[in-house]
Parts: sequence; structure tokens; C-alpha cells
Amino acid sequence: MYQLVEDAFLAFSIDQMREPLIAAITSPHESVRYWACQIAANFPASELIGPLSERLHDLHSDICVAAATALSTIDDPTVVNRIRDLRTRLEDPSDQEVVDGILDDFDA
Repeated sequence: MYQLVEDAFLAFSIDQMREPLIAAITSPHESVRYWACQIAANFPASELIGPLSERLHDLHSDICVAAATALSTIDDPTVVNRIRDLRTRLEDPSDQEVVDGILDDFDA
């Protein structure tokens, strides 16, 4: 079901999604932040760098990794160092592996 909801958002432009995404990325609710970061990967906009970078410091590592994934889609030279910093703080091997894959894409 969640995949279908995500597909519905793709019908909208970044101009339509920017403010709702920022609000959701900064939500006090864990599940909202997680799904907003997942969806943000489909809307690579420099205006999302700040809110997504904040999520790299979220208490929940799945949100951190989702934010890193979304940041990796934004064409900005600052995002790789933000993601590298996250990698040094991750403790879970599976999270480390995902972020290593993201970083490998930058090095390719």
C-alpha cells in the first residue's frame, strides 16, 4: 500500500511538493519523517538539503539512512561530505552497508 501512496506523489511537481515535504521531513512523528525522506528521493531539490541534513542526526538510524538516500539524489557538492559524516556515526552494519553503497555511487 505504501508504494502506491508514494506513486501518487509523483504526479506532483517539486514546486507543489516542496513545502509539504519540508513540513513532513521535520515532523515530530517518526513514521512521517521516515516516509517523507523516502519520498524526497523522488524530488531532488536544493531546498531540501537543510531539512534532510537535519535528519542525518535523527535518533532513528532508518530515518538517517533514508535521508542520506534522498540527499544523494540532489546535485550539490556538499551532500557527499554530509553522508560521509553520517557513515562515521552509524553503528549497525546493515546501515553502514547501505551508506557505503551510496558513497560508492559518488566515487563511480
